[in-house]
Amino acid sequence: MFASRRDHCAVALSSGEVLLFGGFGPDGNALATAELDAPGVTSAQAGVPLKPRALHACTSLGGGGASGWEAVLVVGGVDARDGLWTSQPSGEVYTP
Repeated sequence: MFASRRDHCAVALSSGEVLLFGGFGPDGNALATAELDAPGVTSAQAGVPLKPRALHACTSLGGGGASGWEAVLVVGGVDARDGLWTSQPSGEVYTP
């Protein structure tokens, strides 16, 4: 894992990889990072999410296969900076 995180979401992709998205970092601030993990393979950063999020929900929207990409819907959660929590009443479709 590139970033130590908690209260993130993890989504199993059809490729066998797992997308780790957002969460709280060691400093308690919400992360705007995502990474891909696969068994026996080094983690890889997976682009930059639109907003920092923790305590959110994620689900795969399918895809993958021959197209090579798979969409993930990320909704809700909070942004936290220096102890101030702000609701994230929005969503994004993320393609790692």
